[in-house]
Amino acid sequence: MSSIAMKICIIGKSNHARFHHKFIKEMNELDNILFYHPTFTDNIDVFNDMKVFLDSDLVIIASPTESHLHYLKLLEANHYTGYIYIEKPGFNDPSHQIDLMRLGEVFKGRIKIGYHMRDSKVVKALGDFVNESGNKGLIIVRAMITKNISGTESFLNSWRAYDKFAISHTLASHLLSVFVELFGVKILENIDLGLMAANRDADTCILSGFTDEVYISGVASWGLTRVSPYIEVITKDSRLIFSNNKLKLLRVSENSILASTTILEESLSIKRSIQEFARQARKSQQVDHKVFVENVRITTKAVSNILELSSS
Repeated sequence: MSSIAMKICIIGKSNHARFHHKFIKEMNELDNILFYHPTFTDNIDVFNDMKVFLDSDLVIIASPTESHLHYLKLLEANHYTGYIYIEKPGFNDPSHQIDLMRLGEVFKGRIKIGYHMRDSKVVKALGDFVNESGNKGLIIVRAMITKNISGTESFLNSWRAYDKFAISHTLASHLLSVFVELFGVKILENIDLGLMAANRDADTCILSGFTDEVYISGVASWGLTRVSPYIEVITKDSRLIFSNNKLKLLRVSENSILASTTILEESLSIKRSIQEFARQARKSQQVDHKVFVENVRITTKAVSNILELSSS
């Protein structure tokens, strides 16, 4: 039995927009995938007629973050009945949280903010490990996303160089999503974010937090040497480490490694997240609304950090 071909519109024309196109194409369906941009039409597959996305089965909003709410409201006003995938963080103004929560109800079961790292097999495996380690003492989690791009010409000419809080809402928010997947959304209440005061380029964000059982630390940086993504969960007798796209379990006793096992190999790209969402849209399946609400709260935490820093 053949799958149902969809009409898919990607709002945006480059970077992540092209990645979405690539990964959906790799599913080998007969989907008609088009791009929408309000002014740019120099490519044969880029259109500036809103009808292109209003008539689609799946809309992927991969335009600049500040435009996301605008497109969601356009879809609402035109009674859109398809599925919507929004590139994270979804919004970058704390005041937009109320609108996003309301629109989440309007499109309930058909909308997702794409925090793709928490959708990975690796982070799910880390979560299972944390649950199995519960009530057995302290758990320490360390995570890092570092890019080493802030000195490049492409970075200096991009919006990231002009938004000194982008490091929080665009990169550190990824780490927040991992912590939520491991410990639940309430962990956000225990995590603080801040720009490194000594870093005049504002390209590095530090995350830290603790509860009675968990200590969390993280670094998100445009500038530091690329070692990302790195995630480590440490318990009394084990270390679970994700590094260089491999998840390894180390069993430890008296500072000696008893065993080392590679559990998974996976690149934490958007591929798994967008392909799974496309499958759900194709089959008209309900998308988890609880995850949508959690993702809004993750973004709110990251963008609220911006508000606090800008007023200090």
